[in-house]
Amino acid sequence: MIMRSLSKLSFFAILLLFPGFCLSSCIIRVDADEMQFDEIRDGDRVDIRELRSENRRKLNMLELGMDREAAEDIMGSSASWVGSNLGWIDSPYKTESYTSETGSPILILSYLTHVSKRDNIIADDELTPVAFRDGKLVGWGQAFVKNLDL
Repeated sequence: MIMRSLSKLSFFAILLLFPGFCLSSCIIRVDADEMQFDEIRDGDRVDIRELRSENRRKLNMLELGMDREAAEDIMGSSASWVGSNLGWIDSPYKTESYTSETGSPILILSYLTHVSKRDNIIADDELTPVAFRDGKLVGWGQAFVKNLDL
């Protein structure tokens, strides 16, 4: 008799709680794209073409021999929301560090500057690397980095 009462109680508890759980799940669920859009409504939503163009413009302001901090002040260090296909794009997009054959530290910061294929994937050939040796800007561009002694 007690088991039968517990079974009925469990059944009614599940019957009453399950719809509430389902409804609460629906209410709590937030689409990630909508949430991110709401979060950046006050900030800047950037067109990816504008981001690439701005990065190319900033590259023209760099000078060989300037220290890393000055170059980063020019290029900026932030993330831009470019839409649901690519989401947030960091600037610099990619950071690499090496030690040269002579033992000098080399830092390469890569910025999105152009598109080679419209596939919603950012490939290395769409980035412009900016190279620093011992904290000083020594060059930028794909051709320069390929010839850099790493």
